[in-house]
Amino acid sequence: QAARDLAAAGNAANERPIIILDRFECIDGSPIDELVSCLLHHSTSLTLVIASRTRPAIPLGALRARNQYVEIGPSDLNLTPLEARAVFDADVPEMYTRRLHLETSGEAVAVGFARRVLDTPGGCLDTGSWREQLGEYYRTEVLDSLPAAMRVVMSRLVVVERFDASLAQALAGREALVVIEHLYHVDGLLLRHRGTQEFFFPEMLRRFLEARLEWLDENERAALHRRAQETGVRIVAP
Repeated sequence: QAARDLAAAGNAANERPIIILDRFECIDGSPIDELVSCLLHHSTSLTLVIASRTRPAIPLGALRARNQYVEIGPSDLNLTPLEARAVFDADVPEMYTRRLHLETSGEAVAVGFARRVLDTPGGCLDTGSWREQLGEYYRTEVLDSLPAAMRVVMSRLVVVERFDASLAQALAGREALVVIEHLYHVDGLLLRHRGTQEFFFPEMLRRFLEARLEWLDENERAALHRRAQETGVRIVAP
């Protein structure tokens, strides 16, 4: 009833109302999910914005079928070459900003560390110091906070540049699906290639993981490479 009343109020408004629900992942329980679903069902003019680290338990498929659903994920937050160029303006030649974008996949945190180093006295984009700072950030804020089991799965996934759910399971077992869901929706450490179901790590993060994660023994690593080659995907040399 509350959802129907709210939808009716929105439908009668002269303007199109917008409701923003932030930190939706903190809500635990089906009553809220049912309320939101009912609200969307009865509303004809409402725009609902949900910010969440987990996928809401509402009928997203039906909304997508009616072209009423847009999802913004980590991949959409990466900077474009033009946006990366704008971060540095005329302080850095364009050829360097394009190279930076290529090496970082446009990851905002990586570009931000490069800009920070440039702003320090004597800072230079080619010194490599920003990469060291970024690596320290990945270590303390990313890798150290992840469970050991998740790091093991990640160490298997970095042997390829991109992977879908099927390849991930072949490389790391069934637990890979849970890890992908967590890394993509909760931690935002995985990106998804536009128009496909393939995931990949941002380039700088992938390089860091290659260097820092404990690799498996040679025999198991070779087996992982063979599995990946059977799928025809590109393998990243360790």
